Amino acid sequence: MTDAKPLIAKLERVKKGSRELNGHVALAVGWTVKAERGEKDATGQEWTRWLWKAPGKFGLWISLPNHGQIFEVANHVPHYTTSFDAALTLVPEGKDVDLYIAGLGGRYQSCAVDILHPETDEKLGTGNRTTPALALCIAALKARE
Repeated sequence: MTDAKPLIAKLERVKKGSRELNGHVALAVGWTVKAERGEKDATGQEWTRWLWKAPGKFGLWISLPNHGQIFEVANHVPHYTTSFDAALTLVPEGKDVDLYIAGLGGRYQSCAVDILHPETDEKLGTGNRTTPALALCIAALKARE
């Protein structure tokens, strides 16, 4: 995993997740991305296709033809910052997750997550944000360092 400290700091400042942030998290946890450039299409524009590869997948490149920028087309990476289920995949194997949610009227006000060592309850990573997915994403990235 690359140095995730700048990404964690960014995640701790945002109010909600995004496709762009999902792409940055994917790169931090081992996804690979490369650009494939092509000839002009029917509109006369040169095109770029961004190819994403999950860690450990043998040559499986997921592509989305698009004229956008790299993180505008990160549709095929897990929605780490907006989906609690996707963020759970970031938790190091065998570690425990404690989730604390404070809310009012069915809306999240604050979410806190601790990633714990299962035998010692040592905190390996903590995250505090307005959504469970963001809080878990932050805590999991810290626990992976």
